[in-house]
Amino acid sequence: MLEIVTTICIGVLVGVEFALVVFINPILWKLESFSQAVAIRVLAARMGKLMPFWYLLSFGFLIAVGVRRHGMPGYGWVLAAIVIWLVSLLLTLFMLAPVNIRLALVNADTFADGVKLEHVKWDQFYRVHLVVVLLALICFLVGVRR
Repeated sequence: MLEIVTTICIGVLVGVEFALVVFINPILWKLESFSQAVAIRVLAARMGKLMPFWYLLSFGFLIAVGVRRHGMPGYGWVLAAIVIWLVSLLLTLFMLAPVNIRLALVNADTFADGVKLEHVKWDQFYRVHLVVVLLALICFLVGVRR
């Protein structure tokens, strides 16, 4: 049951990340500046509140599965998922969160090119981050199937 709950928690999180990279950000780039600024501010604020807890919850589930599966087949894969997830947490803390905080404070009336560059930077970091969490999910799934 723990593996199922962990799979759902991490799988949905990776799905949200995928949707941001593949669908939401490309749509944001097509909006006029004022609308883009409002949407970025709202998304950054909402994601900035929810995602840290979701990431930590997922990490806790991964650790619980790792403890439970210690010494069992697939443990190395689960351990790899835990380490990769830790890397994603560090990427979030040191690369994504600072930019996200600045974007959450964007003033739509003074949306300038500098803010657009911040959004470009955030989008690039997020693409790397998506690959990292997807890799962790794959390692986890391989580990629990063994």
